[in-house]
Amino acid sequence: MSPWLIETFGARQLNEALWFLSLMTAPIWVLLLIPGAPKPIQRICQPFFLPVLLVPVWAYLLYNAWTISRLPTFQTVDYAAVRLIARHPLLVLVFIAHIQILNLFLGLVIYQDAAKRKISVPLEMLFCWFGGPAGLLLYAIRRLFSKG
Repeated sequence: MSPWLIETFGARQLNEALWFLSLMTAPIWVLLLIPGAPKPIQRICQPFFLPVLLVPVWAYLLYNAWTISRLPTFQTVDYAAVRLIARHPLLVLVFIAHIQILNLFLGLVIYQDAAKRKISVPLEMLFCWFGGPAGLLLYAIRRLFSKG
């Protein structure tokens, strides 16, 4: 199925999928923003545990993109060829899931390091949730200028 058919007849489902992917990590981020989180929450907030639980969502989207639609093919690897990915609605959803999982992984690494140093990092966590590397940059600057 071509991308324009998917967008034409699946616009509502694409919007629902976008919202689901955007909010699928929200409960975890809310837990990370709780100051002085209880020990059980700290125990499950592991970078190699929670993000891995979301990988099946990413794999399901990739599987659907592979089986339902005609994926772009590349003759060369250049900007014009790679830009075809951004035009495919299902691959855009795969990319959004990918970013959500990586941002969560990064946030959990920051969370663990901050817990080890006994510091609160709500601003860094918010920036990491919505901007990934921006939160890492803020946390790195904070670490650079803090003692210990």
